[in-house]
Amino acid sequence: VSTQSTGRDIDNFFATLSSYFNGVPSHRPRLLVEKHNSLVMSALLHALEGFHVHEVSLSTLHDPNYRTVEEAASSIVSAASKKVPSVLYLPRIDTVESSCNISVCNVLHSMIRDIFPGGEVLLIGSLSDATTRDQWKLSLFSDLFSPQQILPLSRPTVQHIRDFFTPLLTVELSRTFTVTKQNGVEELEEAPPLAPKPLNKEELQAIETREAATLRELRLFLRDIVNKIMKERKFYCFCKPVNLEEVSDYLEVVEKPMDLEKIREKIDLSEYTTVKAFVEDVEMVSENAIEYNPADDHTGRQIRHRAAELKDYLHSMLDAELDLDFAKLCEDMEAARESRARPQSNDAEKARPGSRSSGQSRRASTHSMSVQDDTAENCNGGSCETDEDFISVVVDLAKDRDIDFILRFHTLLSQRIMTKRRDEMTREELLAEHIKPLLKEIEQTFGGTAQTSHS
Repeated sequence: VSTQSTGRDIDNFFATLSSYFNGVPSHRPRLLVEKHNSLVMSALLHALEGFHVHEVSLSTLHDPNYRTVEEAASSIVSAASKKVPSVLYLPRIDTVESSCNISVCNVLHSMIRDIFPGGEVLLIGSLSDATTRDQWKLSLFSDLFSPQQILPLSRPTVQHIRDFFTPLLTVELSRTFTVTKQNGVEELEEAPPLAPKPLNKEELQAIETREAATLRELRLFLRDIVNKIMKERKFYCFCKPVNLEEVSDYLEVVEKPMDLEKIREKIDLSEYTTVKAFVEDVEMVSENAIEYNPADDHTGRQIRHRAAELKDYLHSMLDAELDLDFAKLCEDMEAARESRARPQSNDAEKARPGSRSSGQSRRASTHSMSVQDDTAENCNGGSCETDEDFISVVVDLAKDRDIDFILRFHTLLSQRIMTKRRDEMTREELLAEHIKPLLKEIEQTFGGTAQTSHS
């Protein structure tokens, strides 16, 4: 990750940070990262591991342990000032300002301004993708960071991408093996697949604790979205269930009634484990209203118009506030829970004999394993005789992408390499069967955002 025309880079920043925490005086050490990226910010905080990190975000400000949001803001900043050296982390500070009332913002701003200038408190913030420099200048919190303390992130260069992918594509794919017969010895039958190791009580309890924390954060987010919708007067007609005494034929047209009050009850009962399920129910409210109300009278047209506006309003808020990494985390958690609920015998049956994932390359100890000498193969129109050629092909596929795209590509590619039988896969097969389809999957997930100038 490089910086744009600031004369600073990440290494220099951490060198300055290291000298600061070793006793060198510093006046209000602060850093504001443009275009919030969850992976980049996580890496930044990971580099500060060992220091107390206090986060000020919508989820921490609405912690049920505090009576008011103002009390939460005051307590978090006070704790950061007392437990030094510490880090005060403000992710998407512009979103916090737009979502909280002016009194909360004033309390938070005043508390941060009152931190002792020479105190050992590092202030790290970030801005959402939609906020520009001109919009940030109008923010209440803009005076907390000087222009020299704002860090813009530019696209990685080709050399950065090459350095990033080289360890993965050389270490993990450095050896490919082929099994040969020796003296005509008959090959043994394939061994049956191993059943997954059952979780013990402690492991299961730890997983359930993590899932409970994720679901709690999901409930806080969904409640905030529903409350904002219900506060809009134009959506009052969708808050309560339809009165079946007044509209007797409603159930003849609408198969599954839904309203915002019922959605809020389902949130409280933890019936939503993913954002997708929540979105489907809100869209059902809109679709039911459009299906039942005719378009040939004034009242029906007004309700249909508000129903369509409800769907647009929902997706607009999700685009602005939803963290895609958190949404993916919820989906992975739901898939893991379903996998644990399935009997282990079903998982064993799914391992097909003869497939690479079921251990096709297992052989008796009488067989010898020799390193396969790859000849010239065509990869994306070029030669893949060496690891360097193969790396060049992958770098060409990943260049001119933004940071989010490259990080997601690297993560998923490493998962594919680790889960597939590398000893049966040539470079050409890996490129054709996994890398190119993987790029298409990520492009569909990002919806074309890979061509934007920032992540």
